[in-house]
Amino acid sequence: MALISKNIFIKYPPEIIFGYLCDIESHIRWSGELSFGLKSIEKVTLGPLDVGSIFTSIGLLMANDEVMDTSTVTYIKDNQVLSWETISEGPGQRHTFRWSYNLREERIGTRLIYNLDGRRFSPMPFRLRIPPLLWITDRLIFGREMEAGLEKIKKSLEG
Repeated sequence: MALISKNIFIKYPPEIIFGYLCDIESHIRWSGELSFGLKSIEKVTLGPLDVGSIFTSIGLLMANDEVMDTSTVTYIKDNQVLSWETISEGPGQRHTFRWSYNLREERIGTRLIYNLDGRRFSPMPFRLRIPPLLWITDRLIFGREMEAGLEKIKKSLEG
């Protein structure tokens, strides 16, 4: 079960949306405002996106420090599921996140579901050691960013 799950309806068939999601360089269009800014994203592995494909991104932390994320595709099911694990490394931290997009065909389009399937902080930030604060962080920060990303995907595809 996902820690956080957000979804949106898009008036396109799953294969169009899935193709857009698999174009890693296009992610900057909807992930550009996540956290404190996404500076770049690049597919490292050559060829079509598949299990084991790697992409990297550079973002900013609150103190304007850069953080390097390395993501590896962990599961693909054409036009239905794209899952990946991201290792985020910055000054004194190495965090791991598991994400997925799930696509469900509906009568006149697709339900795009974005999940935060898991996360591990190392070291655990002090303020997140209190379970209610971790829950609030998940919902307020990750949840809000996931919703904003879904809205941008919809807008990019539907115009």
